[in-house]
Amino acid sequence: MKCKYVTRVHEPRKQHHDDERLEQVDGQYYWPVGLIEEHPNAFMLVKMGIAEPADDECRLAAAMSSVEMASAQRQQQMVSKGILPDDYQRYLDGEILGYDANGNDIPGPNYIEPDDEEEDDDE
Repeated sequence: MKCKYVTRVHEPRKQHHDDERLEQVDGQYYWPVGLIEEHPNAFMLVKMGIAEPADDECRLAAAMSSVEMASAQRQQQMVSKGILPDDYQRYLDGEILGYDANGNDIPGPNYIEPDDEEEDDDE
């Protein structure tokens, strides 16, 4: 069963670090985007949103439509960036790109400045 990576995938297991297909970035090893790999659980990588099927066996085992695969890939992107579930829609709407080291929003192209002033409706 084969899959094709749609995102760079971290490889922490040292026994694989001599594989010439791996990319090394800042001392870390990654399987590159576009790599087609024979993997016994390739369908699970598709369901996780990090790969797409590269053969019919994987496509059938994953049993996902192209819309479902695209949704899983968006979900994986948000998880990999550490986006909190409450902020998923803000991320998808382009309000935030993620968070800085202090946990504050990194403004996106559609960022909405929070209204710090509380309006008094009792007046």
